[in-house]
Amino acid sequence: MKNEVGITLVALIVTIIILLILAGISIQGLTQTGLFEKANQAKKEIENSQEEENIILESYENKIDEIVDSSTRENNSALQQPNSQNTMSGEEHFIG
Repeated sequence: MKNEVGITLVALIVTIIILLILAGISIQGLTQTGLFEKANQAKKEIENSQEEENIILESYENKIDEIVDSSTRENNSALQQPNSQNTMSGEEHFIG
């Protein structure tokens, strides 16, 4: 008689079948609890909230641009139009 140590083909096939059964049960358990559906729903909610946030940020950027543009226009018009009240004669520069 030979004393050989090793795994027989039958034992290997039985082990693979048991692992496949366990994997099938695990996958079935995950899908029945709705884990994948909840993950997809959470993903959609995150995408929607990001879109809403982008819209809000865009409106803020537009408001900032309007304020900066109007301020720039006012400053440019003030620089282009000399104001007689702001101009000083030589006597007004001397304090003392």
